[in-house]
Amino acid sequence: MKRPVTRCALLALVLFAVASTGQAQFCNPNGVELSCGQTVDGRLSLIDVDCLSNDGTRLIDDYRIEAVEGTTLTLQLTADPGGFVPVLELTSPTGALTTATAQGSGGNTAELELELNRTGTWNLDVTSEAGTLPGIAPSGDYELVTSCVLPPTTGGCVPDAQTLCIDDEPGDSRFQVQVAFETTLGGGASGTGTPISLNSLGVTQGGLFWFFGADNPELLVKIIDGCPINDHYWVFYAAVTDVGFDLAITDTQTGEVWQRSNPDRNTAEPQTDIQALNCSSN
Repeated sequence: MKRPVTRCALLALVLFAVASTGQAQFCNPNGVELSCGQTVDGRLSLIDVDCLSNDGTRLIDDYRIEAVEGTTLTLQLTADPGGFVPVLELTSPTGALTTATAQGSGGNTAELELELNRTGTWNLDVTSEAGTLPGIAPSGDYELVTSCVLPPTTGGCVPDAQTLCIDDEPGDSRFQVQVAFETTLGGGASGTGTPISLNSLGVTQGGLFWFFGADNPELLVKIIDGCPINDHYWVFYAAVTDVGFDLAITDTQTGEVWQRSNPDRNTAEPQTDIQALNCSSN
């Protein structure tokens, strides 16, 4: 689980206060930091809890997320069957509260999607519907799944009929990919490759191009973040064609351009460059 058991004595005092007055509250003021794309396996229980509601009917695990304005945050909280009815409570840096509760009889998944309107720390409470008796809070295991789509970076790649945009961070459209082709085959032809974005399939770090028809893709391009390893972005491409082409990839944040060509009437071979683009302009 996400934390060691370290608060038994304090919780004993809290439970005593709840039983005596019904007004006690114990909370961890900091919470656990979450990052976008993270999945957490947690548990609401009296021996591993961040917060207890004033009337003792809800256990609460507290998290925090650092995010920028314009980010679309998606949260999915699933409780083990028979455990508790899950509830998500998201509080903005200004204190505005958004909630989501599992729907339907016996529902065990609560989902929340929100475009964030502030940059800063967003507080997330994982909790349950209130128990039926004071001092008796539902408990059980849960899975919390987070995902984010960042707002487009100003000055980033703009997709069009000739341009494929590939992300570094989700939604930033950092890399601009274009390809021109020319061949003497079949009486001769030339033009610009037409991109096929794969974003709808969840593929944001690569895409395809076609030259002569959308049902006949010619080129696959992908870009991998190798910055933690060698301070470079890695480019991979594979072409199933013997048509001549010129491929250009532009890093819209640094202005650096990476280029490769394939001669006409030459069967293109897969290419890998693990020093294709610098991670920064410095």
